[in-house]
Amino acid sequence: MTKIKFIILRTSNIYGFNSQNNRGYLLNLIKKIINNKKITFYNSGKQLRDYIYIDDYVNALYKITKKKIKESGV
Repeated sequence: MTKIKFIILRTSNIYGFNSQNNRGYLLNLIKKIINNKKITFYNSGKQLRDYIYIDDYVNALYKITKKKIKESGV
């Protein structure tokens, strides 16, 4: 057992608007909707994913760094 306390974050699907970066499913989907372009759905189109906006993610990271970790975990 280690004496170092830690928290593991398993983040995925972080999104945000960046004119320099044209990658990412959600960003491209939003652009297509805004520009009235055709949207292609794969499989049934009923798959669900959770997304988190970059500002919210950074805010959560900041709050985590300010907390005293009582026990390690994911």
